[in-house]
Amino acid sequence: MRGHRSGVSSVVAVAAALLAAPAAAQEADYPCAGDLDPVRYDKKPDFGVVSLLLPPLLFLEQMSRDEVSERPRREVSVRVAAPKDLPPGPTRIAVLLEGKRHLGDLEPGVAKKLPEGRYVLLAARRIGDATVAWGRGEVTIGAKGPTRFEVPLDRRLVLGQGLRIGQSAPDGRAPAASVITFDWDGAWQSEARVSFAPKGEPGAYATAPVRVGADRPSQIEVPARPGAYDLRLELCAPRLTLATAPVTVSAADVRIDAPARVEAGESFQVHSMGRNGLDFTLALIAPDGEEVEARELDLEHPSAEFVAPPVPGRYTLVRRTSGDTPIELARTSITVEAVAIEIRGPDRVRTAAPVALDWTGAGGATRLELWRVGAGAEHRLRDDLERGEKALPAGPGTYELRVVAKTGGHAVLARRSIVVEGSVFTQAPERLAPGEHWAVGLAQTPGFFDEVAIVPRGGGVEALKIANSFDPGSSRAVEIVAPSKPGAYDLVMVAKSPAEEPVILDRRPFEVK
Repeated sequence: MRGHRSGVSSVVAVAAALLAAPAAAQEADYPCAGDLDPVRYDKKPDFGVVSLLLPPLLFLEQMSRDEVSERPRREVSVRVAAPKDLPPGPTRIAVLLEGKRHLGDLEPGVAKKLPEGRYVLLAARRIGDATVAWGRGEVTIGAKGPTRFEVPLDRRLVLGQGLRIGQSAPDGRAPAASVITFDWDGAWQSEARVSFAPKGEPGAYATAPVRVGADRPSQIEVPARPGAYDLRLELCAPRLTLATAPVTVSAADVRIDAPARVEAGESFQVHSMGRNGLDFTLALIAPDGEEVEARELDLEHPSAEFVAPPVPGRYTLVRRTSGDTPIELARTSITVEAVAIEIRGPDRVRTAAPVALDWTGAGGATRLELWRVGAGAEHRLRDDLERGEKALPAGPGTYELRVVAKTGGHAVLARRSIVVEGSVFTQAPERLAPGEHWAVGLAQTPGFFDEVAIVPRGGGVEALKIANSFDPGSSRAVEIVAPSKPGAYDLVMVAKSPAEEPVILDRRPFEVK
């Protein structure tokens, strides 16, 4: 390896700079070093909200990228030293920080700023159809030292006859998202990367590159979009194409087998048949387009069990590719039929009295809600009532128990009226002096956000904005303080929830004199 500085050539001695190998030696193994995708070091990644939600991801990215981006940089250039009998041609030089972190490829003689550190440089040039000339060198880029380097093309990599498509893609044709086998000939037994490229676009990638090794034949998943492609075999570093094979991708040869009709809440099996890809997603879509449920499957497990949603209607089962940009491969329809839903409970109940609640016939994708109804208005008090025996979080009045679907627009599937009798207050004042303290008794343990408040006589929810309020916590007793101004007031129990408007459950009139 040679270094050039201030226009004067000088030989730079670097320990273990080159592996000893005679010119034109036959190599069985090419070092497939580096990441499949180069490490970005030119700028720090902007994670935005992701950094708040996924701290481990941010930490890993900092380890692999930010540490490199923080290093000082120097402008360097690399050229190749080729034997006189080596035919000219395009040459690529891979830059591997510490021998494994691929920072991209260089063009010979083109200056580029690189972070300081120890590097392995891999240069490669195609010679005809069956051979690659290549060479390797180790350099150190630092605050002091050379900035121009040279790598010899003193080794040979025999490629043989290139890529062969296996029997799973006869005549170079394969269905979208299927899996095909491929192999390559020659003395070369090293690792490489294989990907699909759109026909006529050698620098583009239609699928993410996968690394393959000496175990052959290998498999790769075909692109999900039909069209003309090249299956491309490349060196890992630098990105040098070794061989291509044309592949015509047709429509996906898959289907979805599922029952045509199921009852709401019923479990049913779905099989995705045909030439499966390595992994895929089966999704159940509601009539309004909302995704109800999705399952990640793979080549060895192409079936899944679903539970029919509680809302009847015509649903769609979709098979699509996995990943950030899924592509639909097949779909079929399934009709969910309604079933009778029964809410079990009493018609009337006393405040704070235990109530046995249950509902049947709707499956697991439902919940039980409690609504206050009457006087031309309705208010949801709870959306998470559980089965079993417990007191309703309600004051005197008329209520509805509703079974609601968790998906599909949250449709109401069943209703049952229930009347609650008796007061929330077990002890309340009739008359207080201004500023007088009083211990109010409650018939039931209040909810976490519930309050006891004092409002002007007859005041509604709007009066709560200026009311004196008192937090009972989890106690059935709360100490109140009478207003300082004489007048007619109401003591009210207020049900509160972060997601709902406050509701006055009960009120007791009293006077301040």
